Amino acid sequence: MPAGSRIEIQRFGAKFAQLAAVATFLSALAAMLSWAIGAATLENFGLGTASTRPNTAFALMLCGLSLRTLSGASVLDTRRKRIGQASALLVLTLALLTMVEYTSNANLGIDTLLFHDAVIATGNAHPGRMSFNTALCLLLASTALLSLDVETRRGRPAEWLVLVAMAFCYVGLLGYLYGAASLVRVDAYSVKSLQTIVTLLVLSAGILFARTHSGLVGLVMSKSAGGDPGAATARLADPAG
Repeated sequence: MPAGSRIEIQRFGAKFAQLAAVATFLSALAAMLSWAIGAATLENFGLGTASTRPNTAFALMLCGLSLRTLSGASVLDTRRKRIGQASALLVLTLALLTMVEYTSNANLGIDTLLFHDAVIATGNAHPGRMSFNTALCLLLASTALLSLDVETRRGRPAEWLVLVAMAFCYVGLLGYLYGAASLVRVDAYSVKSLQTIVTLLVLSAGILFARTHSGLVGLVMSKSAGGDPGAATARLADPAG
């Protein structure tokens, strides 16, 4: 594949990732603002779906910031990388603590740290707590961000992590599109908010395209750009080659 085409693919991937990061941040910011002004359904496009929890919105804002800094960070840009990784680590911690709350039936007090009165007023069984699947998707996304530059003989772990997260989100999205309530409402364990689902999908796509020089996305884009299919196949079969 010509060097010029490879560079263009990498530029496109980085640009797409940065746009996805901004979209993720703004979507989450809209959710936070809706809680601030007392309109917790505003962020779900007026569809009357479950609202994005404040903790979820905060985590998505951090993910957007992390993706924005990491997707544009050069190898020598240590400061930006540290900011991006610190943001992802905060999301990872929040997701893990939420999952601990579910598995241990405990209340660690993290669910009502933001907009306490408004969250309590919702009257939910676990006020302010993001769903288990949302926490799982955030765990996968934040781990992918932390391992964005990790490559192994089997490829890039970050890609597989976000693909799993996207699978969860697609199931929930299909539930909304086709009215299958069982796909989006399974007690506290499903991804309930339509905005959360869409934002997680955008974030995951951005993470996939943040590094297009290798991995599955790099392989697909090199083929679509006119790369040698034989060479690409050999590269997939022997990533260390």
